[in-house]
Amino acid sequence: MIEVEIKTEKAAYKIKKVQLVEEIKKQLILLAKSRGIFDFDLDVEKLDTIEGRKEIEHSIEPLGV
Repeated sequence: MIEVEIKTEKAAYKIKKVQLVEEIKKQLILLAKSRGIFDFDLDVEKLDTIEGRKEIEHSIEPLGV
């Protein structure tokens, strides 16, 4: 398989991805606070493993997401 990528597009993609993840985290924390959950934290590093994904799914379940 041959992949062709443009370095500037890849860098822009990475920046946009980080911005989107941060915005999602911010919005989930606001949602948690509005539902009375004040100790909510989202560790996106956990998304790298299946166990971590299940833990995150469990933690956001009370938010109705």
